[in-house]
Amino acid sequence: MDTVNTDGRERLKFFGRVTASATHDLKNVLAIVNENAGLLEDLCLLAERGQLTPDRLTHASGRIREQVNRGNGIIRRLNDFAHTPDVDETNVDLAEAALLAAGLSARFAQLRETSIETDTASTATVRGSKFEVVRLACGLLEIAADAAKTAGPVSIRSTAAPTALEIAAPEGVSFDGSALAPLAESAGASLDSSAPHHVAIVFGDA
Repeated sequence: MDTVNTDGRERLKFFGRVTASATHDLKNVLAIVNENAGLLEDLCLLAERGQLTPDRLTHASGRIREQVNRGNGIIRRLNDFAHTPDVDETNVDLAEAALLAAGLSARFAQLRETSIETDTASTATVRGSKFEVVRLACGLLEIAADAAKTAGPVSIRSTAAPTALEIAAPEGVSFDGSALAPLAESAGASLDSSAPHHVAIVFGDA
């Protein structure tokens, strides 16, 4: 019972971290929109005096549109993530899981002065819990980003042969994901470290 309760708490903590990160980013979006809304008010005053040039209006409206698109992306990812626990077992597209994990971990990587690159040209579908797959991928991305810092971007790649998600730090940067082996088991996978800077989440037959 204690093991079940502990794992349940860890799942809730992960959910909380993801939600807190997304809402923090949304606050930044709203702050920039509000700033540009104030600028538009100032531009309206200039227009009344005949002192407004169209390019200044275009720039301000473009900034608002840019932040609206950014906010939509944050909400879409958060909504996708919120539905991952809906069913215990489903068909999980590894490319979709990689993109979602990268998006959810982007702010963590940014705070470590690095970024996350994705490669989803090759993919496969596995049967399992999408929540557990994404939680494991996010955990490995965070470990890799914490190790990489300013050395360069980390990456996540979906592959069909083997059926896997591969997380890599820059060459010369090593990281150890072995502590997440129990999460891999929950996701129906195993961890394979073929190089010090590389960990693969390997799934069985889809």
